[in-house]
Amino acid sequence: MRGNRSKEQKRADYTLAVKENQKNLYREISEYFGDGELLEEIKENGGYKITKEKFHSQIETREYYQCNKIGWMQEKSRWKGIKSIGMLCKT
Repeated sequence: MRGNRSKEQKRADYTLAVKENQKNLYREISEYFGDGELLEEIKENGGYKITKEKFHSQIETREYYQCNKIGWMQEKSRWKGIKSIGMLCKT
């Protein structure tokens, strides 16, 4: 029944891009993912994926990192419902 769904049934997960105009959040996340040891830990714990695609004679590699350890974030309280953070690296 469309239109009669409860609030619980309407819930969804979203991915939002953090840009430099959100200075503190962007800085916190950038510094966090700048730790090479952390990136290795994320890989070991299954929060990593790599893809390779060919576009116009070029190969693009994308590395995805996702982590739900966000208790350290000072900006967390400003983002209701945040559950994890992630980073995408393209080469």
